[in-house]
Amino acid sequence: MWNEYEYKFALGAFSRNLEHVVIYRSKLQLLLHPRIVCGVAVSRFRHKLNALLDKAGKQEELSRSTRMAIGALNGMRKLKRFFRG
Repeated sequence: MWNEYEYKFALGAFSRNLEHVVIYRSKLQLLLHPRIVCGVAVSRFRHKLNALLDKAGKQEELSRSTRMAIGALNGMRKLKRFFRG
């Protein structure tokens, strides 16, 4: 599972970063596949945002600006769910 909850660590789990690596032979090949490049970039950004939101339960450990960013991201999540139905 992707979340970092306290009970998982209590049961012996450990955190590890998972990355998706795409290797192109040349910059030309990179430029010929902009859809894949953008998809990988968006996926990485979403994963980092979700990791930040998962840590929102430990708000006392976060700075004020981080708490505000989490609040904004949660608002966007709720708005997205609202429009999906």
